Amino acid sequence: MALQVEIAGLQELQTLKALWQSLEQQANASPFISWHWIGPWLEQIALPHLNTSLVKITDNHQLIALGLLHSTTLTRRMFFKRTIVYLNELPISHNNMVIEYNGLLVLKGHEAQAWSAFLNALDAQQWDEVHFNALPETSSGWVKASVNEQSDIYTYQQDAVHQICTADFTAQTQWQDAQQALLSKNKRGQINRSIRAYEAKYGGKIICTAATSNDQALAYFTELEALHTSYWAGKGAPGAFANKQWVAFNKKLIENSFDAGIAQLYCISVGEHAIGYLYNLSYKGVVYNIQSGFCYESDNKLKPGYVSHWLIMAEYFSLNVRQYNFLAGTTHYKQSLSNKVEWMENLVVRRRCDKYKFWLEDTLVLGVRYLRRLTQR
Repeated sequence: MALQVEIAGLQELQTLKALWQSLEQQANASPFISWHWIGPWLEQIALPHLNTSLVKITDNHQLIALGLLHSTTLTRRMFFKRTIVYLNELPISHNNMVIEYNGLLVLKGHEAQAWSAFLNALDAQQWDEVHFNALPETSSGWVKASVNEQSDIYTYQQDAVHQICTADFTAQTQWQDAQQALLSKNKRGQINRSIRAYEAKYGGKIICTAATSNDQALAYFTELEALHTSYWAGKGAPGAFANKQWVAFNKKLIENSFDAGIAQLYCISVGEHAIGYLYNLSYKGVVYNIQSGFCYESDNKLKPGYVSHWLIMAEYFSLNVRQYNFLAGTTHYKQSLSNKVEWMENLVVRRRCDKYKFWLEDTLVLGVRYLRRLTQR
């Protein structure tokens, strides 16, 4: 029997929470599609501001998958009015919470069937494009396979690819072995020299201090904000904390998930001096670094980012956490401190019958890109 797909208005929040958390325990989920993220997203962003529908997929009354659809109408390239649907996000302006490892929340073993049924049901909805953003490789594979199965109805295109760097220590049981597996002797030497330089300058030993209460976690978040904003202001950019919706969302996430051990905030310090603050989510044995703030100095020997991440990885290793995920980005420290690379994709799905609707817009985009390439030669 085919899976049943219902796309309708949201249920009462506590009822949805119970459904979501129950399915979450039986799914290969990331924290970004767990209730720890989805709950604050609904409370802070979606319910007050967005047009939201619930995707509910069942098999003879057994819950198979859940997701949230958010639709909006955009005018692109000055002339083209499009209705766009997004999954679990609306990454426009202040509503962008920077979701990663996105996708449907699906009962283990039913992923291919759930995505196929979902794509089939979408054809009855009103939209011009569906944007599946920040999909891990497994989920993007299921979307592509489902579109290919229904190629008489749909087409897809890749809109963007993001690199994910992770420090993976699952093969090591001793920190000494993990260090050698991750970094060259030269890079380890640079970090150790930086640690000694900090300790010589400020006195004492560098320590990682975990927030032990909700209030302390929020205080660390505020200190992180100050360092993060100062750094980006020096580069003439606003930084993540300029988005007050993002700030409120993450504060709510910390408030809701700190006691469960999901939201974790650390201060890395030496003496009375704070080197940096890290805001992480710890979920199903993996730590995801959401945001950081570091105290940069003119002395190039003092490397707050490298030192902070290196020491926190050692701390997590002692707690039997074996994966530290830097999330999307190709900054040098992420690449240097990682030994595993994954990819996330943004996919755009259209109806095949809408080909001519997009012809002029697509032609203009291709023309602009061609002219840019000519001017860059």
